[in-house]
Amino acid sequence: GKEHLDTYRGMKALAEQLSDRGLTSVRFDYSGTGDSSGDQDSPDAVEAWQRSVVAATELARACGGEHITVVGLRAGALLAATAFPDCGPVDAVVLWDPILSGRSALREQRALYRVTQGTDDPADPRISIIGGALSPDAAHALGALRIDASWFAGIRTMLATRPAARDTPALSALADALVCDELTLVEHEAFTAPSALHADIPFGCIREIADWIAGGSPTDTHEVVLSLRHRAAVATTTDGSPVYESVESLGPNALFAVRTHAVESTGSDDHRPTVLFFGTAYEHRIGPSRLWVELARSLAAHGVSSVRFDRTGVGDTGTV
Repeated sequence: GKEHLDTYRGMKALAEQLSDRGLTSVRFDYSGTGDSSGDQDSPDAVEAWQRSVVAATELARACGGEHITVVGLRAGALLAATAFPDCGPVDAVVLWDPILSGRSALREQRALYRVTQGTDDPADPRISIIGGALSPDAAHALGALRIDASWFAGIRTMLATRPAARDTPALSALADALVCDELTLVEHEAFTAPSALHADIPFGCIREIADWIAGGSPTDTHEVVLSLRHRAAVATTTDGSPVYESVESLGPNALFAVRTHAVESTGSDDHRPTVLFFGTAYEHRIGPSRLWVELARSLAAHGVSSVRFDRTGVGDTGTV
């Protein structure tokens, strides 16, 4: 939901800090979110999110990563934790401002929606949050998730928390059970829940997290080889034809862009109708509530290509 947009540049900043320390990182969008394929209101969305975590760790290993650290932010920490038993060998874990239960996550997001947007449309059975919508089945599945400290037994763990959250009985109990390293997050609300369109990136804590990850990594190094695809089928039209997306670099500022097109309109040099999507403020290429992504894939069924891009300093264009 909204936290995906607010924290996107912060997660990229962490990836850049890790790169500066010689470490490879994998960032990804859960199934049905961001640029990934799938429907955001799918009944099995939560299971698909957990499979996304497993797929990301498998990708890291397939590229040659021998020592894996999993970093989960907010609800991402909850999803990473509940997917953890299926992720294979993991060396370290960072629970970054974690939400400990899906029930808490849903309650928090629903309260924000009601305060800012009002009540749901009674004709729509979906559960609305700021920046997304869940099916009732997915909302129920999310509410059932809990972080279990026993999953991290014997694994190097960092728990990064805000002081107000750290003092709650649930987080105190988790910290005691983990016997972990801890990091205090200062003024972190301006990052995960900003009151304005601008989210403050906590560069200080990001550096500390990157130092902790790098400090526990083996001193021996080896090359990690990424096998990159620049084009993928992400959806199908009503008649079963594939809808493709390709990653592109636009103009002298190398804007990160995604082109969506049907199979018969591939390539950037054709003269078919094309829609160019512009984000607002710090919103990256997915648009509000993933609207640009879903609209782009619908347009492809009508032979209309589209381009979604990140302006300089936003999303994946340039250094944060």
